[in-house]
Amino acid sequence: MKNLLKQIIKLVFVIILPILTTISVVYLLRDGSTFNGGVIDWVLPIITLIMIYLNAFFYLVFMGTTKMSYLLPDVSFEFIPGIGFYLGTDKHPCKIVILLPFLSIQVSKNKKKPF
Repeated sequence: MKNLLKQIIKLVFVIILPILTTISVVYLLRDGSTFNGGVIDWVLPIITLIMIYLNAFFYLVFMGTTKMSYLLPDVSFEFIPGIGFYLGTDKHPCKIVILLPFLSIQVSKNKKKPF
């Protein structure tokens, strides 16, 4: 249970928080009506974004032994000599295949048990 809590903390601080902060800052800086054009209005969101990324980097380094393999799906990339677009399932019902030009991405459910 303690390991699961550490995995959730690492997932939140390393993946979820930087993504949500980046989306928020881009939305705030893109929308001109939110700010009245001052330098402080641009500097504070960018400093906040830098601090969130530094925080994520330190959580990633100091929690390096905590593996998030139970929380995240297995993703595999493969180079293929072809061009096409495809989204579907593979032979196994829990596997999703995304085919892009020269790239195949397979996302499958993690087979390892957390406990």
